Amino acid sequence: MIHNVIEDRYCDVQSLALWLANASELLNFLKSDRHICAFSLEAQDSLADTVQITFR
Repeated sequence: MIHNVIEDRYCDVQSLALWLANASELLNFLKSDRHICAFSLEAQDSLADTVQITFR
């Protein structure tokens, strides 16, 4: 869902900044939480890809 919003609003810099910050925070949380980390590998991969695409 985050990936779709970013693709739809690629020209809106403020929206991209908001989504990039939120996606980065969520990715950091998923990676650092020892209880969730092992169960969220697919979500981590998707978020990491989305963050990379947004930076481009």
